[in-house]
Amino acid sequence: MRKVSESLPMVLLQAREVTMEYFRPILNQHSVTEQQWRIIRALKENGELEARHLAEVCCILSPSLTGIVKRMERDGFIERRRPDSDHRRTCISLSAKGEKLFDSIAPALEESHDRLNARVGRKRLDKLLALLHEVKSLGGG
Repeated sequence: MRKVSESLPMVLLQAREVTMEYFRPILNQHSVTEQQWRIIRALKENGELEARHLAEVCCILSPSLTGIVKRMERDGFIERRRPDSDHRRTCISLSAKGEKLFDSIAPALEESHDRLNARVGRKRLDKLLALLHEVKSLGGG
C-alpha cells in the first residue's frame, strides 16, 4: 500500500484544504458555507438549473442539496419552481438577493485567487487544472 504522502486522494484533499485557506475566511465573513457558495456560483454561471444537474455541478449529494436549498430559499438567496411540463422536477435559480450576495463576495475571492496565482504561478496552475480536468474526464472507470 502507498504511503499517505503518495496517495492521490489524500494529497488532493490536503491540497484542497490549503487552497481553501485562501477563500474560506471570506466566505465565513459573509456567513456563507462552501456548499452554499458552490451553489451560488453555479447558478450565477449557468442560470437556472434542475436540482439533479445542480447537485452534479456542485459535487453535492442530492439528499444534502435538498437541505441546503431549503435553507437558501428560506434565507431568500435562491428561488425554486416546478416546470409546468413536469411537476416532478425542481428548477433552481438565484434570487436578486443571491445575485447581490455574489456581487459582494466575488471581488474578494478574486483577489485571493490572484494571491494564490502569484504564489504558485499562473502557468503552473493552468497546467495543474488541465491535468485535473484530464483525470476527471476518466470518469469512474
